[in-house]
Amino acid sequence: MEDDREYESSVSVKGQGVDIIPEVASSNRPVKGMRFSSIDQAFDFYCEYAIKAGFGARKGGSYVHGGVLKTKYFTCCKEGHKPAKMYISDGGCNESSKPYYKRRKRPTIRCGCRAHIQLKSVDGDFFEVDDFVEGHNHIMVAASDMQFVRSARKLTHVQEEAIYELSNMNLGPVKAFNLMRTLYGGFEKILCAKEIFSSDYYFEYDVNDDHESSVSVKGQGVDIIPEVASSNRPVKGMRFSSIDQAFDFYCEYAIKAGFGARKGGSYVHGGVLKTKYFTCCKEGHKPAKMYISDGGCNESSKPYYKRRKRPTIRCGCRAHIQLKSVDGDFFEVDDFVEGHNHIMVAASDMQFVRSARKLTHVQEEAIYELSNMNLGPVKAFNLMRTLYGGFEKVGATKDDCKNFKQGLNCYIVEYDAEIIVQILCAKEIFSSDYYFEYDVNDDRKLIRMFWADETSKSNYLSFGDIISFDATFKTNK
Repeated sequence: MEDDREYESSVSVKGQGVDIIPEVASSNRPVKGMRFSSIDQAFDFYCEYAIKAGFGARKGGSYVHGGVLKTKYFTCCKEGHKPAKMYISDGGCNESSKPYYKRRKRPTIRCGCRAHIQLKSVDGDFFEVDDFVEGHNHIMVAASDMQFVRSARKLTHVQEEAIYELSNMNLGPVKAFNLMRTLYGGFEKILCAKEIFSSDYYFEYDVNDDHESSVSVKGQGVDIIPEVASSNRPVKGMRFSSIDQAFDFYCEYAIKAGFGARKGGSYVHGGVLKTKYFTCCKEGHKPAKMYISDGGCNESSKPYYKRRKRPTIRCGCRAHIQLKSVDGDFFEVDDFVEGHNHIMVAASDMQFVRSARKLTHVQEEAIYELSNMNLGPVKAFNLMRTLYGGFEKVGATKDDCKNFKQGLNCYIVEYDAEIIVQILCAKEIFSSDYYFEYDVNDDRKLIRMFWADETSKSNYLSFGDIISFDATFKTNK
């Protein structure tokens, strides 16, 4: 009788009554009776042991009783054998015909290795090593090839932060990997690079219900504290005469520390400001989408205002300063938290931080004077860049110059009628044959005006024409 069954092979090397036991220092080897505060801590320890021993680790089975985890197994990645084919039990197919789900044919690395560690729960407080089998029935992986073992591959928080920052510059993960490969000096050194970085931080990637992600790097009990001279650091009990003075001081501290500052919440009682917060620019998280509550739209359909999709820099940083009002005369520092959960900004990049950008009075005066010569804010910025010797030495960006010019225009708009009247009235001093009249309405707003000097009068006698200007033509009023 012909056998149509397919056979899949696996290879293993076994000793004659003695398995292969890796040589690992006793301080890195699990011992029966060793205790861990959590399952994750135990698995991390077993993975570190596996890397030094030369095999891959994976999570095995578990025993749960009454909703409480009682026993957990961590095994070698070559434990067990390749699962059998998955046969279809419905659709009129019986077991004799044995139809099965098609899947890709690939070799198996499992060879029935029995190396494992067994953990048992002790009073629900911690986990204890109940059994440890360190013998393997296969050859160990060479140290140079451990980069290909799944349990040994792990990105450090620095590498994850680099991938996130590069993604904001439209550089994908493959290009980020190639960049790290070049910086570290090879593929195999990307894995080993975690030894030169601190392990006091972990990476958190959060996705909300609207599929918007945020990234943060948090410390395991220790935050990043910037090194700033004590004379420039806020101290509890420090007093300021006003909120603006306190914010300027905190912004100066933020520039020296390497982060951006912004104004936070406040508490007002009886119309008097009692408490004010200044925070790191990465405080909090990205606000949720703004849903429409009227117009017949219910919450189930969840229509929302469309807005541009852009990444967020907020990562829940808790660095802040809290000010309290003292008798309404001054403000005193009531609380100061200087630890950050993210990497500080380099001094060369502080020019791009919003709270660190500010036009000086001289620069604002230059923009105003250049605007009188029909030179816009962009040309004014380029001129200052040339005079100061670089972009970073200006202390502001082109957008800051544009915003200042826009605010200057808005200021002039409120007084433009008064300015033009004063200018035209002043001409009477220098011209004896000058005529000027204007009318205002009941709200004291300028509605029309007329002026003529000796030249325009002689031109009228010769040609009989006048020129009329509609000042509201561009505004369509």
